[in-house]
Amino acid sequence: MEKQKKIMWKRLAAIIICAFMAMHISLACGAGQPIAYVHAENSGVLEVPAVSVKSHKQLVNKIYRMALERKSPGVFYCNGNGNEIFDGNLDALLQEVCAIDKKTSDDADYLANSIASMNVRIKQEYAGSRIYRTEFTVQIRYRETAEQLAAVNAGVKEVLAALNIKGKSDYTKVKRIHDYIVNNTRYQFSSNCYTAYGALVDGIAVCQGYAQLAYKMLTEAGVKCYTITGEANNGRETQSHAWNIVKVGKKWYYLDVTWDDPAGAGDILQYGYFLVGKKQFEQSHAASAEFGEKIKKVGEENHKKWKELQ
Repeated sequence: MEKQKKIMWKRLAAIIICAFMAMHISLACGAGQPIAYVHAENSGVLEVPAVSVKSHKQLVNKIYRMALERKSPGVFYCNGNGNEIFDGNLDALLQEVCAIDKKTSDDADYLANSIASMNVRIKQEYAGSRIYRTEFTVQIRYRETAEQLAAVNAGVKEVLAALNIKGKSDYTKVKRIHDYIVNNTRYQFSSNCYTAYGALVDGIAVCQGYAQLAYKMLTEAGVKCYTITGEANNGRETQSHAWNIVKVGKKWYYLDVTWDDPAGAGDILQYGYFLVGKKQFEQSHAASAEFGEKIKKVGEENHKKWKELQ
């Protein structure tokens, strides 16, 4: 009996839920960034086939594909303790997933701002004192469904064709996209307000929705851009906020489509935050530390055509 006990397989399930660092939550502004939390949970998860992964890079790429298709959960496994596959740092894992940029408008910044939260459950199976198998269950909550993403992509293609920007200069592309978003979107909270779907299809969004649609349209138009989050002071209070930086010709500028469409001001098209340099823009906007390298690209001065638009 004692011998049988020694050779008997033992199973141990360790459930871990991690989540990445909190980023700029604000009902006042609507920069709805991922929520951070760390806790343990014993509830069951949907049973899906487990996929083998043999390296950390392979896990990152599998999650990337899963997120692009707006799937959840994804279950992955490896032999052994899995420490080399995933070390428990969820923030770093998500950053790696969203750092993949295959020059489409669906990944990179767009993907990062389409994910509301992510967690990983780890289950380890033992043979005696040896861990012989580790399973990772990745669950992602998205702000935008696969169907909504498809609708956005189809809508953006149609709008860009109507804007007649093919072959036009970077400046013309940015201006026409800026004008379209301002003229067709209203600043308002809704169930889809943090998404490009809210801005494009519903015509209603907050700053993150505006910035997401700007990123999507600019990228599809062949204009290099990034989405930036941080804080902005409107003269009354400081709020969490989202905006873009964009490359026009050889120079980078700030672009805040939301602030060029002031809430409660009616159908007004403004250019106060269109292709603005550091000297003016950073008086009211401060990017989060993680965007430090990206905003270094932006020059001090506004675009040369900025004054004639005021």
